[in-house]
Amino acid sequence: MGSPDPRGVLGFRYALHESGFRHPPTSGPGAAGFTRYAEITHPWPSRRGLRMATTRGMVSLPTASFASAEGPRVLREQLLQRIGALSDGGERCHTIELLDQRVAAPGRAWLGPGLALACAVIYGFQLYDPAVESEGALSAPLVELGDVWRLVTANFLHGNLPHLLLNGVSLWVLGALLERSLGTARAGLVMAASGLGAMGAGLLWHYSWALGASGIVAGIAGGLLVLELLRPAMVPAPWRLPRRLLVGAVLVDGLLLGLIPGIAHAAHGGGLLAGGVVTWAVTPARGAALPSRVWIRFGNAAAISALLLSVVVWIGSSVHPEAASWRRAQQLLNASNPSPALLNNEAWTIATGDHPAPRLLAVAERLAKRAVQATGRRNPNFLDTLAELYFQQGNSDRAIATIDEAIALSSERYYREQRRRFTGERPAKDRPASPPAAPSAPRRLPPPEGIRVEAPGGSATA
Repeated sequence: MGSPDPRGVLGFRYALHESGFRHPPTSGPGAAGFTRYAEITHPWPSRRGLRMATTRGMVSLPTASFASAEGPRVLREQLLQRIGALSDGGERCHTIELLDQRVAAPGRAWLGPGLALACAVIYGFQLYDPAVESEGALSAPLVELGDVWRLVTANFLHGNLPHLLLNGVSLWVLGALLERSLGTARAGLVMAASGLGAMGAGLLWHYSWALGASGIVAGIAGGLLVLELLRPAMVPAPWRLPRRLLVGAVLVDGLLLGLIPGIAHAAHGGGLLAGGVVTWAVTPARGAALPSRVWIRFGNAAAISALLLSVVVWIGSSVHPEAASWRRAQQLLNASNPSPALLNNEAWTIATGDHPAPRLLAVAERLAKRAVQATGRRNPNFLDTLAELYFQQGNSDRAIATIDEAIALSSERYYREQRRRFTGERPAKDRPASPPAAPSAPRRLPPPEGIRVEAPGGSATA
């Protein structure tokens, strides 16, 4: 399987021994300058040198460290001879041959770029019509009322352009690494599980508003960590990331995001965990072969079906937002103990919509009254929502009386400007900007912040 070790090709810095070989010191797992044959999973020669994947990480031996440019190729042949002589050498060499074939014909990785493109297109629709976000973002209270499609659709929404670019590039680059290592079917299942795991964690943490693809990105990172730490023989040397770099990047990312408010940490954690667990489940414990599995095909079919159904419902709700508002309002009115904030949010969304129908304003008034009563008429934001609805329905006297209650509770100028609208001193369509924040009870859907990848409790960004 090779030729003798010609000293004139490898050079004096290399020497093959019984259990391993000596080489120049590196910063990788062979830092001491010695690597055992039993640790090598895939040696790969190139013009730059020999990239050697091992069970402990990566060893890179540059061409300049050899006596000849042929050194990396010759050393690989010598290593394959020694690996083949091990007790399980036949199996190890077969695994290396499979990895060679995957590098020679990597196939096209399209899942990550496809997801990034889908997020970009949907972001364009978000800019055109706010209903796309309001009907698709994750809201734990709304999911509990029946909007289960939000667990899927929230992964495709983003709060701003930097948020979209960061997640899009991550999906494109890291997704390609995962897909080439696992194949399209397995990588697709990992990404689907990551998105569901991220939004499922957001549901458990009861996020009021969350959106973003970073839960999927975190799941991809979790999958790469599992491959690196638990399934190193699965990944060809050219596609392996340095172990310290991969682990360090995940830790630093987590620490830095922890310093930024409005990040959905639970969603990140849920995506990371789901991606790692599914990657571990879909990969064999030994070898690089990826045998077909019925349950993997079934899982992908279920994921695609859930995606299509969620998108259909999402589009329907976005195209007919008043019908969606009516349905939610009825669900809230029939609920036994709905959150006052959720009642107020839906009422405010209806009150500030474009030409809401009279029946919708009437049901929004019922929602607002219930929120006001539940808080003992002590929340000025909720009183303002009720006053706005009175005004929208032409009942200025009740609007003025109700906003006076809000003014008695708060000195915010916003409420006084609202009163000027209701009395006619200010144009009816000139609603004051920036209503006062109420962290415990967001004014409307969506609240000021959402997941962009991602924050526990309240609103967050994934």
